[in-house]
Amino acid sequence: MTTVTLPRTLTYIDDWAFHGSTSLTGNFVIPSSVEHIGDNAFDTIPCTGQLHLSERLKWIGAEAFAHSKFSGFVIFPRGLEYIDHDAFWDCTSITQIVLREGLKTISDGAFQQSTNIAGELLLPNSLTYIGDYAFSGCSKLTGTLVIPSGVVTIGQYAFKNCTGFTELSLTEGLEEIYDGAFKDLEFTNHNLYLPSTLELLGKNAFANCWQLTGDLVIPEGITRVYQGAFDGCEGYEDVIVLPTKLTYIEDYAFYYTYVDTVICYAEVPPDFEQSSMGMISIAYVPDYLYDTYTNDQLWDSSFTIYKLSDYPVI
Repeated sequence: MTTVTLPRTLTYIDDWAFHGSTSLTGNFVIPSSVEHIGDNAFDTIPCTGQLHLSERLKWIGAEAFAHSKFSGFVIFPRGLEYIDHDAFWDCTSITQIVLREGLKTISDGAFQQSTNIAGELLLPNSLTYIGDYAFSGCSKLTGTLVIPSGVVTIGQYAFKNCTGFTELSLTEGLEEIYDGAFKDLEFTNHNLYLPSTLELLGKNAFANCWQLTGDLVIPEGITRVYQGAFDGCEGYEDVIVLPTKLTYIEDYAFYYTYVDTVICYAEVPPDFEQSSMGMISIAYVPDYLYDTYTNDQLWDSSFTIYKLSDYPVI
């Protein structure tokens, strides 16, 4: 059998429907009537041709096409809302994906280890959630990674080993970046903009993004900088700016940056682990908080503290 065509009246493909069907080969056409593809529906099938998805498809289940051998590009239809976890895990023959408006969720591991997906990744404006390990291992993705304004959450290690990206654009509306989301990537941004809506920066979120340069401004919504968030960001050499409600900086947060100066607007001197501040030896604080900081044992013993009015460039 070289081509499989399902009946045009079909609306729902159940869980495990074609799981392990080793005799299937060639292209696979899912008719336009289908709205739902269940969990593991086509996982491990050996079809080596192109996958054609239904124009009315709204849901792709967990591991629906995991480990399958479909090749070439996959165009996801307008109106598709949800790609469940590991849906296209380890689909190493797919070379390009087109994600279209309507998509809201790319769940955990949706495309992880699909290592030959290449070119620019254009995420639709309708997207709100990018799950853990969603694109982990997709090292052939290139260009600027633009996170659309609708995205609220980026899961842990969502872009692990996506080393082909050259720049990152984060937009207002983003609230959460979880552990290691952009760890070890080679973005070349000068003054990477972190959105003012950001409330969480997880452990190692930008660790070892060594080509980031310029100033590092932590947004006002951040109250805690987690372990190793910017550890190994050796390109930073200018200044780190800390927000007003920051309370704690975990160990190695800014370790192995080459920044020696921090501007801290926190109204109460934040606690920090000694290892968190790397080479920072100078702190500027608002004039009205100068006495507060110089009377704080941790800050006074760790930094030479100046009033912000004395900062050379404002």
